[in-house]
Amino acid sequence: MSSHSPHTPSFGDLWHVCKRHAVIVILVGMAIAAVVMWGASKIVPIYRASTTLALDRGSKPVFQGERDPVTDQSLLNAQRDLLLSTPTLSLAVQNDIFHRSPPYAGHPDPVGVLRQRLDLNVSRESAAITVTLRDEQPEQATALLQAVVATFLERLRDHREERISQSLSLLERQVAEARAKLEESRENERQFRAKNAIISTDPDGNYVAVRLRQLNAVRAEITTQIASDDALDHQLMAARLQTDPEARLQSLLHIEAVSQDATVITTNRAMGEIRDHERQLSQRYLEKYPRLKETRAQLAAKREELQRAVEDAGQAIDKKHEKLRIQARTWDEQIVKEEENLRLYRNKLFALQVLGQETASQEKFFLQLQGRLNEERVTSQLQASTMNVIEPPRAEPQAINVRPTATKAVAAGLALLGGILAAIAVHALARRVHGIAEAVAITGLPVIGRIPYVKGLNPVTRAGHHEQHPALAEGFRGLRTSISLLLNRPGCAVVAVCSSDSQEGKTSVCAHLAISLAATGARVLLIDADLRNPHLHLALGETITTGFETLLAADSGEVPAIVFTAHKGLSFMGVGKRPTNPAELLHSRILPEVLAAWRQVYHYIVIDTPPLGPVLDALVVGNLSDVALVVVRDRMTSKAELARTMATLHQIHGKVTMGLVMNAERGERSKYGYPYLYSTTASQAPLVAKS
Repeated sequence: MSSHSPHTPSFGDLWHVCKRHAVIVILVGMAIAAVVMWGASKIVPIYRASTTLALDRGSKPVFQGERDPVTDQSLLNAQRDLLLSTPTLSLAVQNDIFHRSPPYAGHPDPVGVLRQRLDLNVSRESAAITVTLRDEQPEQATALLQAVVATFLERLRDHREERISQSLSLLERQVAEARAKLEESRENERQFRAKNAIISTDPDGNYVAVRLRQLNAVRAEITTQIASDDALDHQLMAARLQTDPEARLQSLLHIEAVSQDATVITTNRAMGEIRDHERQLSQRYLEKYPRLKETRAQLAAKREELQRAVEDAGQAIDKKHEKLRIQARTWDEQIVKEEENLRLYRNKLFALQVLGQETASQEKFFLQLQGRLNEERVTSQLQASTMNVIEPPRAEPQAINVRPTATKAVAAGLALLGGILAAIAVHALARRVHGIAEAVAITGLPVIGRIPYVKGLNPVTRAGHHEQHPALAEGFRGLRTSISLLLNRPGCAVVAVCSSDSQEGKTSVCAHLAISLAATGARVLLIDADLRNPHLHLALGETITTGFETLLAADSGEVPAIVFTAHKGLSFMGVGKRPTNPAELLHSRILPEVLAAWRQVYHYIVIDTPPLGPVLDALVVGNLSDVALVVVRDRMTSKAELARTMATLHQIHGKVTMGLVMNAERGERSKYGYPYLYSTTASQAPLVAKS
């Protein structure tokens, strides 16, 4: 079977559907348009009056500076809320104009009605409010809006004066309270300074910090001296560890602090003089010389005196060192005490700073309130921030809810849409196949023949055929050509013609197709394989006694006859007698054999098969054929039956070349007078019509 892509609905398909159901489209469209226009005529016209109020800031005080858009927006929002407030609207509806207006007179909630009919639009860029009011009469809408605006402006003045008075009183009271708190904060700061003797607020430059730095400087000097004395102590300790008295003495004398002692210097000098004198005497006299002995005794005594002087000098150094350590501890205690005093002083400075910040905050707040009070006084004198009417109330001449042109456009659009939807709905609910597009969409087969509808078409009989009608003849010529192009090979071609149900023109298509093929000079055998309800012999006007049933039975002893019809080259084998077992006969082994034998004699074998809807006999014949034609009658074939037929034919898919024949097609006549078109597509043969 030839492949065919699924049909996709297009705008052309929609156009044909609407054209096919043109009466429904027109009637539904007219009904919808009438309903829309009738509904529009019942609408009560509403007119809209509008006015514009602008924010007038008056003369600007010099301290206000440039315009603040945020402030303007806040003022506009406040004016809007005031206009829509219940007190303002309640005063407005007390006007006589409202008592004479039907929507408000006698209504239990006239304020609610007025609020529903009012619309406000705030423009931040132009600092303006546009107020609109809807009413059934344009003059009344203008008068009502004037009354509302007048009430709003009057209440705005009262509200502004009351607000200014209340604001000034509140600000004066707040300024007095802020001044009292500022004085109290300043007094607290002064008392705290006096109580805690705070002279300087510099945490590092106050007198306590200066005294602490002095103590640390003295302590640093003492520390330096102690470090120097520690080195001297090590020298003294090392010298004192000497066991030899003379070596110990010499070691102590090598210490600068000991050797520079006045007593040690005097004693050491005297000892040197005695040693020189003793050296002179020992050179001049013998050991036993009395003066030499006396001198040596003096030398020994002086050495002992020197040793005592050296020891005394060492002890003096020890005492001095101990005294320094005592002084260091004393200074450390004083430094700790001063550090604590400095910490306490700094804590007091922090507390004083907190008091100072509180005083500064109170002063700033006081100055702000004082400035706000001055600004409010100037503003009240300049009468700033009021609303002025820049566009007086005026009603539009046209009703806002009635637009004739728009209503007509909507009616036309809805009518068109409703008509199209109605046509689509009728088309979708239709049970029969309408047009070639639906047939292709259901079958998925290529169109190889389109047979036009011919009113009052007579049977073929022995004397007549489709050539009597030009459009019908052209349709079967196109079908004949399409079959030749599909096969495109030499040898006999077996063509099985089937349909989904009876009354679809299958038998008529078989007869006319066989006659058209024979008209080319080919030898054609036409077989009626509808063993259940044969009609092909009636269409040809032939009388058959033995035929296809006799051939398939094979055991009756009778020889079936092939009838040579009045049409040149066309032979016919009818059913003969109706068998009681048609399905079994079609499954006979004789059928493939005789078809193979006939292929050697004829150029075409055209077989009329039973409808595939009630029975499946056509599958047996179709499986033995080269081409299977599915006949669909326009506006007659059931969509459901056709879909079931295609599901059945799926069993021979790929084995047999299949094509769609649109029979009795109703379409527009071409310029040549035929009810079909000559155009072709890649998947369709010449457009044909129904027989």
